[in-house]
Amino acid sequence: MALFIKLGLGVALLTFLVARSDRDAVSQVLGQLNGWVFLSLPIFYVHSAIRAWRWNLFLGAQDIHVPFLQANRIYLSGSFLGLLSPGRIGELYRVWILYRERTVSPGIGIASVIVDRLVDVVTLLSIGFLGFLYLAQQGLGSTAPALAWPAVFLRGRSLVSRFLRRQFQRLLARMPEKVAQEVPQEYRYFLQSLGRLNGRLLLQLVALTVVCIVIYCGHLYFVARVLGLPLSFWEVTGVLC
Repeated sequence: MALFIKLGLGVALLTFLVARSDRDAVSQVLGQLNGWVFLSLPIFYVHSAIRAWRWNLFLGAQDIHVPFLQANRIYLSGSFLGLLSPGRIGELYRVWILYRERTVSPGIGIASVIVDRLVDVVTLLSIGFLGFLYLAQQGLGSTAPALAWPAVFLRGRSLVSRFLRRQFQRLLARMPEKVAQEVPQEYRYFLQSLGRLNGRLLLQLVALTVVCIVIYCGHLYFVARVLGLPLSFWEVTGVLC
């Protein structure tokens, strides 16, 4: 039943977009499609699969062993809902499915999606920091934005602590009432799961995040080639980061 609902939502959304689009402009863009499109699509799915693998690594550190195909399905479904709906519905979906299908504590599920998002943010900021330094060295920008990142990093512990607490409360508040009533217990599970985020696991998560960024930039590069935009791979990477 859930599959038919997802397919129905997808068809309805596509129909709405087609009805609201300039058909002449769409026809012109479609007429520009070339062989690059056959490279851009599979690369996007490789990117999503690696992100699901990264998320599953954190779950494995909690002694929660989810088959990769199931983890990939949950991750893709959550991403779809996140694009279709406002807020953090996609992240909440992952927490809920883990709780319903694998009886995983919502506290651990919430930790998994927050760490997933946090690793993205920290990695992108770090790459942006290096990018600012490079541009400043080439005389193409100021070092001021780059110097701001270490200052933020030094305050990272308190900022991250407040961020995690706030995100936990928001996500748990959207869970069913019988789950949300167990806030103290679930918060303990949440903190315990974060405590298992050791240096080796963090290094693996960051490395996979960098791979995801490179692959996603490759996907956007091929999309640019499909649209005939004269952008190099590094220019696309610079715009994204």
